[in-house]
Amino acid sequence: MSRLDELNHAQKQRLAFIDFCLQYFGQISRQDLITKFATGLAASTRDLSLYRELAPDNLKLVHPTRHYQRQLQF
Repeated sequence: MSRLDELNHAQKQRLAFIDFCLQYFGQISRQDLITKFATGLAASTRDLSLYRELAPDNLKLVHPTRHYQRQLQF
C-alpha cells in the first residue's frame, strides 16, 4: 500500500491542486490552498509539507515571497 492510498479524498484533491498549480502557474502559496479549499493555515501547511515529502524535487520555498516555486526537476 502506498502513502497516497492512506490519504482521504479531500487531501488527495488538495495535493492534486498543488501539483496543478506548480505545473501550470509555476508557483503556489498557502493562501492559494486556503482560498480554494476554505482550510486553515495549519492544514495548508500540512498539505504543502506532505507534498514536499512525496515529491521533494518538485518545489522550493522562496522565503521573500512565501511562495513555493516549481523546480526544473518537476
